[in-house]
Amino acid sequence: MSTIIGVGVVGILILGAVLMFMYRKNTLTGTEPTSITALIAILFTSGLDGGFILLPLIEYNQYTTDEVYQFTNPLAIEMGFWGISAWAMYFVSTLYFLTLEPKLKFFEILWVKRLSACVVAATCAFTLSLFLDLMPYYLPDQLKQNTWLLGGLTTIIIVASLVISINTLLMTLVSKVSVIAFLLLCCYLAWLIQLDFTDIAQSISYGSDYFNHAHRFILPFNDYHEFYLAWWMTWSIMLGQFVAKFVRNLKPVTLFFVMTILPLLPSFIWFSLLFQFFENGYVLSTASQLVMLILGCGFVINSIDFMVASYSQTFNLTLSKQGPVKFVIFNTGILVILTCLFQSQWMFVQTAASLVVLIIILLLAKQGLVLIKPLSGIGIKKARG
Repeated sequence: MSTIIGVGVVGILILGAVLMFMYRKNTLTGTEPTSITALIAILFTSGLDGGFILLPLIEYNQYTTDEVYQFTNPLAIEMGFWGISAWAMYFVSTLYFLTLEPKLKFFEILWVKRLSACVVAATCAFTLSLFLDLMPYYLPDQLKQNTWLLGGLTTIIIVASLVISINTLLMTLVSKVSVIAFLLLCCYLAWLIQLDFTDIAQSISYGSDYFNHAHRFILPFNDYHEFYLAWWMTWSIMLGQFVAKFVRNLKPVTLFFVMTILPLLPSFIWFSLLFQFFENGYVLSTASQLVMLILGCGFVINSIDFMVASYSQTFNLTLSKQGPVKFVIFNTGILVILTCLFQSQWMFVQTAASLVVLIIILLLAKQGLVLIKPLSGIGIKKARG
């Protein structure tokens, strides 16, 4: 499976390099342009889910003890898994939907549209399944094994996502609120541990080592890294299609900076704060854990709402077609069933990523034909002349 994921990553990089060169002088604007601030908020909250909030504290111990991660420190590993190579997948997808897709109309082909919608629905379910796995780590002991509570919270998240998915302005508003809540939580955690310049200097030193090893994170180096790359890959097509709508008057180079470099700063701040908790043996209070869990819920809702809007359109499960009651019932049923398949390990995120790789290969093939045709025509004309 790692070979398939590697092929997908290479294919994305090739596509990105071609598009960056072809459209380097173009000014890009989407169908619903917004400010850069709003764009970053949408990208950050929609492009990340609850795992961003809840995973690092669980993973740091693994990165400290496992031999495969000993080439650097745990903070740099965390930065690598959520680093430039990952955000670049989102950038390439966004750039494609702003430039080549209006000409190729590849995702308007019925079977491609349906295959892509299946990937989106599966990714929704994976996101919910992962959140189900992470919730017990942040709940009080007496609630960790409460299946009804976990199932109820998941259902609430699904319904909230369905309601928000109806209105793009509402999705944008929730994204901004989530960013503000995230910044407030960062300030609160910094205050809890009495963050000082020594801690900041240590975090900068540790985190910056990621750039010395950034090349290691391009292709999967173990099963867990493969899982991460597959995770990002399954998000890339739908997120690029969504984010492209909000781009306003940006050159490709500027868009690259906005989508791959800027997200590293809030990621570094968050991972550094949690690393200080881990490194110094601080224990989060129950209240702090619940706040993190609530914010994680917000990020999951931000992630799923635009995905629901994407796949429901393809399968005619929209509010306008089904009405409010059927819209909620049908989509909730689909997501619950798919989430159960992930929970029971009948489905894996790598499987959905394999479908994305297939789409990328076919897309590259079609793009190659489009680029070759004009050159062939020129050759024929010259020969006739």
